[in-house]
Amino acid sequence: MPPKLNLTGKVFGRIKVLSEHPERNKRSEVLWNCECDCGTRKRIPGRDLKRGHVKSCGCLQRETATTHGLSKDPLCAVWRSMVARCNISQNISYKNYGARGISVCEEWCLDVSKFIKWARSNGYESGLQIDRINNDGNYHPENCRFITRQLNTNNTRGNYIIEVDGDSMSLAAACRKYNAKYEVVTQRINKLGWGAEKALTTPVRKFARSA
Repeated sequence: MPPKLNLTGKVFGRIKVLSEHPERNKRSEVLWNCECDCGTRKRIPGRDLKRGHVKSCGCLQRETATTHGLSKDPLCAVWRSMVARCNISQNISYKNYGARGISVCEEWCLDVSKFIKWARSNGYESGLQIDRINNDGNYHPENCRFITRQLNTNNTRGNYIIEVDGDSMSLAAACRKYNAKYEVVTQRINKLGWGAEKALTTPVRKFARSA
């Protein structure tokens, strides 16, 4: 058995590890007593520290938003929520994101202005929600888009495991396999009641433009 990794004294971003906490969390993860540069102390799972999911107590994200004057931008709230569910183990949604290894790319995590610039150039409109194309992938420009609340609610790991040709896979994976547009397939399944195979393989009808 390899020796137990000791994180005491190590620094992760603004976080310094002080000591190992005697108790584990509900997921039986080893916790470490940590102190942020701002003076805040908290217990953080070692896995989150080693994977780079936690770089501050949350002050870094708040300062970044304030520095850029974006704290009142609605996309700043989207960003805060995204970062929190991936990085903060106390967040109610952490078990479905950070605990599964889902992370936010460093570019976005450290600079809200870069996330907002990307969002406004890639389809964001009021009322839309951010969605990961690959539901097992991370938050980064190539794996994210904005969709309606209804589609985002339906796009869960449980709802969108489908069977095609005897194989079970996520709908996102099936769309990639059959080179089908995700939005078209979900509309066919949810609104038209089509079966998965028909929704994936039926060509999209193209209409000729009138002269």
